[in-house]
Amino acid sequence: MGAFELYQDSDAKFRFRIIDDDGRLVAESVPHTSKSDAVDAIDITRNCAASSLIKDRTGR
Repeated sequence: MGAFELYQDSDAKFRFRIIDDDGRLVAESVPHTSKSDAVDAIDITRNCAASSLIKDRTGR
């Protein structure tokens, strides 16, 4: 199972990344000014991703 990794970047902002089962980066968040904002964004991402549709905008 993949994981969310919460960390501080070089500007002391809080971010998270999503890592797959093989340790590869899947996605990385925008910077958040507080740890609690980053954790809230993780919760929103978890809830949204589970039921989100795929919108194909490739035109193919």
